[in-house]
Amino acid sequence: MSSRRNTGLSSSMMGQVVENKRRNSEPSTGGGFESGCARSGRKSSIFTIGENYEFDDEEFQRKLSTCLSTYSSNSSLESETGETWRSRNQRRVSIVPIAMGLQPWVTGGQGSSGFRPKKRRKYDEIKTLVSSGKVNEAKGAVRDGDWDWSDEVRTRLWPFLTALHETKHTSGDYWDLVKDIFGHNRNQIPDNKVLLPGPCPPESAVYYKLDESGVSLCNRICSVLIYSYPDITYCPWLCPITALFLHYMEEEKAYASVGNLLKATNKVFLTQARLQADASGMVALALTKKFSKSTYSSLVRLLKEDESVEALFDSWSLWIFRDLPIHHMVRVMDCFLMEGVKVLYRVAIGILYHFTKMETFLEASVATAVSEHVRSLELSPARLMKKAFAIRNFRSAEIKSVTVKTTFDMKSNKIPRSGSSDSLPASKGPLDIPNSSRTITVKELLGLWQWLPARITMQEPMLVYTTDEDGCSLSTFYHKVEAYEPTLLVLKATSGEVRQN
Repeated sequence: MSSRRNTGLSSSMMGQVVENKRRNSEPSTGGGFESGCARSGRKSSIFTIGENYEFDDEEFQRKLSTCLSTYSSNSSLESETGETWRSRNQRRVSIVPIAMGLQPWVTGGQGSSGFRPKKRRKYDEIKTLVSSGKVNEAKGAVRDGDWDWSDEVRTRLWPFLTALHETKHTSGDYWDLVKDIFGHNRNQIPDNKVLLPGPCPPESAVYYKLDESGVSLCNRICSVLIYSYPDITYCPWLCPITALFLHYMEEEKAYASVGNLLKATNKVFLTQARLQADASGMVALALTKKFSKSTYSSLVRLLKEDESVEALFDSWSLWIFRDLPIHHMVRVMDCFLMEGVKVLYRVAIGILYHFTKMETFLEASVATAVSEHVRSLELSPARLMKKAFAIRNFRSAEIKSVTVKTTFDMKSNKIPRSGSSDSLPASKGPLDIPNSSRTITVKELLGLWQWLPARITMQEPMLVYTTDEDGCSLSTFYHKVEAYEPTLLVLKATSGEVRQN
């Protein structure tokens, strides 16, 4: 009885194997485990009985023990007994190789005919749930949809989920912007390497198996997005999310999808300033401390004298976007597009919980150990998501409240900022404009300059139109300013009141 419990086979399953042995001398059309695999379209490493194959009792016992151990290690993604998920997944790949990615610029080619877990819901079903207003049921369907990373369902699901956050704001036609910025034609693969724009820090350059042309396309999309949305000054998640989108959609659609996330109003998807990025680390720390106290206490015990828990959480998003294997990352992205940044916090706490249960003594720093732990994660994607969503009462309202408080405390210097300060160029001075303008004083302009996004203040200011010299013709105004972007319009009323637009 104990041997049956260890192998994971029920008595009925063992009886099926013995029954197959009794029929081994009869001609078979593919019985036993092989026929089951053939019906499901899946290859298996489990031995088969049949095809007039005869053997003695000793050989049968040896084959039976092999069958039991193999079946146990292939039993379920939800079971972590026996071999780890990683070794099981490698065996599956060796039996039925999985071609990587769906787009031609993904390393490994296009399409996949490999093993795929059973789909809980199809795209059309999820779309119907969302369209009918059954949001919670749709969330559950996406959480349970354990699709393989090369599954084509994401070619339709991801654009649909991002389109839910589409706003009326438009930044212009993508290919027109590409032509203006790079001089590239429609669908032209860049001949020269396109560099990642400044607001995307070097450590965020994660491309998930994209080849050289795919990397250039990813960087081109990021550059056009930064150009289209000048208020973005620091966006470390932009590159990895764009790279993942390029696995499942064309360049123009990937640009539109990321743009929808940037301008979403009902949920937060990407941090767009350094203060927001720094605050997200402190928010992750506060949420871990509140919703997983044992994890937080274990982390504090593991820290060395020269380490701090605040510095550890500075790199929390890199555990997900940089260190997680792509099989896990696409499952995180499925839920992220449906529910927002809340999913990332859940996954981070789930990672730390598993880390503290596995690691009791560290030679390296905790930050290094966590990163290495995530890169060689022994949890299957399904198990990781199960741990992440096992946290109770983890509501968006709670996250928003902690975020607002943390951001306010950082602005008022109640919480010290990260040691890695912004690597942004110094702002330009506006003091030369008032010499030729009577509309605005130096004091007013300096006050206004402090409220402008940092990316705009890096540019050299220039006075391009004034009614004192250019008159009051509207056509002259448009002619003067059409070549400049962004522009700041200052109006002075007869009462002396000054307005900026």
